[in-house]
Amino acid sequence: MALQPIVTAIDRAKPVIAAVASAAIGGMVMDAVESAAFSSGGGRERKSGDGSDGPDVNQTWKRLKSESPCVRKHIETNIKYVLSKDRDFWYSKDFARHGGAAFKRYKNTSSTMEFMDSVGVDLKKIDKQESKEGTSIKKKDTKIVSGRD
Repeated sequence: MALQPIVTAIDRAKPVIAAVASAAIGGMVMDAVESAAFSSGGGRERKSGDGSDGPDVNQTWKRLKSESPCVRKHIETNIKYVLSKDRDFWYSKDFARHGGAAFKRYKNTSSTMEFMDSVGVDLKKIDKQESKEGTSIKKKDTKIVSGRD
């Protein structure tokens, strides 16, 4: 029996396994699995309104997009970020939905999107422990899909 294909498959799976294990320590298995699956080049893309969101989430997302002066998409993860009409915040869908969160909210800066909090469909803060606290997304790691920021 040739072991090389098995060894190769294990080597390819190591980054995904490491991401899941690391996140599990912090209690964030869902975020790690999604991140690993979508950034591993599996050809899948996160899609808004694909039936996995409730009607309230889809309605708020459509409103945010229609009012937005700019939409960006992360180059690696394909996550979309929508700029608020007042240009103060960026929003993305919260795929894990922990604690009732529908979206993640980021502060808009000249070069980054600084994670602030998770919000519900009413865009009000959800009180929950945040795993992404203190993280930021560099705008240079995203591309503009529509509009200008």
